[in-house]
Amino acid sequence: MKAASPHRLVLFGPPGLVVPGGRHEFPETAPAYLGLYLAARGGWVARESVAAFLWPDAATERAQHNLRVALNRLGALLQQWGVHDALQAERRRLRLDIPSDLDDFRQHLAAGDWAAASERPAGPLLDGLQFSSYPALAEWLEIEREALRRAWRKCLLEAARQGAAIDGPLGRFVAAYPADADAASLLAARLSAAGRPEQAQDVIGAFRRAAADELSPDELEASLRRIEDTTAALAAPGPQAEAALLGVHDALARLAHTLARQRWVTVVGLPGAGKSSLLRAWLAQARHADPALRAVRAELNSSSTVPALAEALAAGLGSAPGPRDDTAQLLQRLATLQGLVLLDGLDPGEQDPALSPLLRHLATGCPGLRVLCASRAPLGVPGEHLHRLQGLSLVRAADGGASDAARLFLREAQRIRPSHAWAQRADDAETIARLCGGLPLALKLAASWSRWLAPPAVAAELQRHPRDAAGGLGGALHGWLAATWQRLPAAQQQVLGALSLFPGSFDMRSAVAVAACAAAEVEALVAQCLVELEDGVPERLRLHALVRGFAAGRLAAAPAQRREAIARYLDAVDGLLGPRRSEGGLILFEAVAVVSCIDDVVHAWPLALETGARASMQALAAALLAWHDAKGEHRAGERQLARALEALDATLPAEAAVLAPIQAARATLLYRASDYDAAEAVALQAQQLASATGQRHVARRAANVLGLSRWMALRLDDARAVFEQALQSAIDDGDARGEATFSGNLSLVENALGHYEAAQARLRHVLALNRAAENWSSVCNGLNNLANWLRRDGRFGESEAAALECLRLTHEHGLDSQRPFALIGLALLHHATGRTASAEQTLDLLEAHAGGDAEAPVRAGAAQLRARIALDRRDGAQALQHVAGALRIGIASDDAANRAEALVLYGHWLADHAGRSDEALRLWQALEASAALQAELRDQLRALLAGQRHTAPADATPTSDSLLALAAEQALAEAQRLAATATPSA
Repeated sequence: MKAASPHRLVLFGPPGLVVPGGRHEFPETAPAYLGLYLAARGGWVARESVAAFLWPDAATERAQHNLRVALNRLGALLQQWGVHDALQAERRRLRLDIPSDLDDFRQHLAAGDWAAASERPAGPLLDGLQFSSYPALAEWLEIEREALRRAWRKCLLEAARQGAAIDGPLGRFVAAYPADADAASLLAARLSAAGRPEQAQDVIGAFRRAAADELSPDELEASLRRIEDTTAALAAPGPQAEAALLGVHDALARLAHTLARQRWVTVVGLPGAGKSSLLRAWLAQARHADPALRAVRAELNSSSTVPALAEALAAGLGSAPGPRDDTAQLLQRLATLQGLVLLDGLDPGEQDPALSPLLRHLATGCPGLRVLCASRAPLGVPGEHLHRLQGLSLVRAADGGASDAARLFLREAQRIRPSHAWAQRADDAETIARLCGGLPLALKLAASWSRWLAPPAVAAELQRHPRDAAGGLGGALHGWLAATWQRLPAAQQQVLGALSLFPGSFDMRSAVAVAACAAAEVEALVAQCLVELEDGVPERLRLHALVRGFAAGRLAAAPAQRREAIARYLDAVDGLLGPRRSEGGLILFEAVAVVSCIDDVVHAWPLALETGARASMQALAAALLAWHDAKGEHRAGERQLARALEALDATLPAEAAVLAPIQAARATLLYRASDYDAAEAVALQAQQLASATGQRHVARRAANVLGLSRWMALRLDDARAVFEQALQSAIDDGDARGEATFSGNLSLVENALGHYEAAQARLRHVLALNRAAENWSSVCNGLNNLANWLRRDGRFGESEAAALECLRLTHEHGLDSQRPFALIGLALLHHATGRTASAEQTLDLLEAHAGGDAEAPVRAGAAQLRARIALDRRDGAQALQHVAGALRIGIASDDAANRAEALVLYGHWLADHAGRSDEALRLWQALEASAALQAELRDQLRALLAGQRHTAPADATPTSDSLLALAAEQALAEAQRLAATATPSA
């Protein structure tokens, strides 16, 4: 729609929708806020993210309900304005597809077209709006406005260096932000050069008035002197600065040639050779040549995780991940996608070894993807082609002009000290370039010394630091960094040290918070090439790996300063995590709130343990639990949290109080990993710690895992005892959610014990509790269980009513994760009532809705039903394949119940299609004798065995579960053999 729409959103300045013949203003309502938020975000946005910004304190179900209401009202408003099809809503994501001035700005910014980008803004983002009724949204707007201000400012400064005509947009910027010293200097200088000194003084006066409230009198006078000095220096016409891609045009051409012939290219070279800059420049050039290019660039660091990288790649290639898509699902999705993947910052020596299998998967299992990497060393993946980067050329031009390396030095030195006649120092520049080996980082560091040293002195300073034994610059670069560090004011040293805590890129707001400084201090480090700016919206900052390592070492040498910086960093990470909810003092996060800052969360966790920051430990542990649970990385998450055992002393009450919820989170992850024995042991420890420290809600959370672990092991009486005790605790505390949870768990235990009427009565009570609390996810879960139990009892009409009500609620409340359970329940009901065609149609709907993303019990149930239908049709080959599929799912998820049901079906295949009735009887007898069997399936087996005309030989009666394991392996092997020998149909 964006390419041909006659409508256009204005988001810079007062927001509105421009239509043929007029303009519509957005009202101050929640639906309008929603539309403006979607428009400003651009592209698809996860429903959970939208709900979290608008209603962060509401329960998930209530927030999703509010979102649906707001979407309906927004749709009605857009229909009045003639753009009803612009609002696009899918089950997991939303977007507002109308072209806007912000879209144009971002596109020109990504392409490096500074002049065109600077023309687009007419003022601050959504000027005049405050979102006062929505604090989280108001905070987002403040951050976004600041990011766009910085991006606009960068465009203006870069365009000015290229000699572009920017007087109009520069005037708009200064009018909107009169306290910006650099912009005021630039505008005043341009006005003076144009013969308008009075207007230049007006700009300086406006700066004085605007900055008076932000600066002390001394700071204000110092800023005014700098503006006047800069105005005098810049007002005189001088040579135009060269483009940002100076010296890398040949490297870009070689890289493009290589990429045209190779599927995987790894750019390797010395530290500081400009590998990351080359990747960014190539991507900007490629996108400018092909705006439709589907490409994603992922930044990696020592805290990067496999699930975070897999999610970033899938999202960047246009396949928006769901909030609970685990890593395995994301890897399957990547195998089907097409596009270009750029991996920036790889270092095989420092990163998580778990990244290696992901890299191999990209190399061998994703034929539609091309990969371009920047790495310190070869990655060793199949098909890797190495593209070595040596730095900028040291050869002078044919006409005697400066070499590329010298030109970069001269450009940066002129920027840092514009009043110096650098053009007369070409020979000195060539000497400096040779001493720097053409490495861009070294050249920029040398240029930064021009603040204090004349060109001959710069060269002498470079020669003071010896090179490595092999002639490399590693040791010299460290020495040059030390020389730069020594010349920094103490305040800037502290800022750079604090910024070294960030594992990857960061925004200015976070930088200022962690460094406890003004933005001008960070910008001073940017000017000295110690902090890098990355193009984009919002603009990001980062430290080169060498600079980060050096500054981190200096910070480590000042323990007190480091502890203070870590405390501020932990506070900043807490702010990045954003809204969260609390139940009984227990912090709870949605995974979607963690995704954008997971690298910082992973990096902050050991720092919190190191410094004993207990409040941070609790929040970070909750964030790690939400992330690792949602992404299926249960073992990795549990190992992360286990580090707290070394940092906290359970014998000290204050530390035991922090350890209790962490142990409960560990137990949860162990349970999700199907390690029920370990989950039980850790949950018991968590329960004891929580009880000793008076954290009753945490104790109940641990009890939930403890009881479920025993239930999964079919220690049903032990599970019931735990749930009954926890239920009484919830009732005593007035915890309605806890009461519903444990009552629901008790209904499952009673059903497994064969107490069917008691189980149904309790479940109906749970449904009433959850309806009253509007806990619609739990209502759907209960309706699914009730429909299944009613179907088992032959009460098909009631079963269908419950299943349909569940399905309706999933649509009404946007509960996509519950819909597959409702669909499989309906399919089973259709089969039980002889409506095979309807059962298959419902299974097709299930696969279309969830596909491979459905949870394991749903996929296992669907495979079992497909097997039953095939058995009914006497299609033995298809039946066995579906049985094998169900077995694989049950084995992988350690789901004893579904594994047993699949083996029952395998017995039917043996008896009815393989002519091996004795084997079927032995299998069914082994299942019936197994301790790991729920009452419902045991009843079915007893009825099945009672109907047989003969029994298996007495010596074949099983005495252990080994026969069941052997039968499962036999079924899988037979299915594989049958599939290999099958003849394709014509």
